[in-house]
Amino acid sequence: MVWLPLDTWIVVIGALCAMACALPGCFLVLRKMSMMGDAISHAVLPGLAIAFLITGSRASFGMFIGAAIVGVLTAVFTQWVSSFGKVDRGASMGIVFTTLLRWDYC
Repeated sequence: MVWLPLDTWIVVIGALCAMACALPGCFLVLRKMSMMGDAISHAVLPGLAIAFLITGSRASFGMFIGAAIVGVLTAVFTQWVSSFGKVDRGASMGIVFTTLLRWDYC
């Protein structure tokens, strides 16, 4: 295998991503909300699609804003369903997760 300078950047970016995900991941596992990561990651795809439909371009800033808005809404919806529906946090994450997962396939 030949190691190119581009390969170094790929490894550095991968390591930075792993470090950035480790702290929130541990926090979610300790709070017994690890499914929240799945719900947010599946909610990001419709956010990207909506951002593309609104802006008409694949610019990074627009895509980031669309993904961030829908990711935050996922967390808000989960807390809303949990508090107003008087259900367990896991059940509310499951409801939001499956609802937003359905939007991935539309």
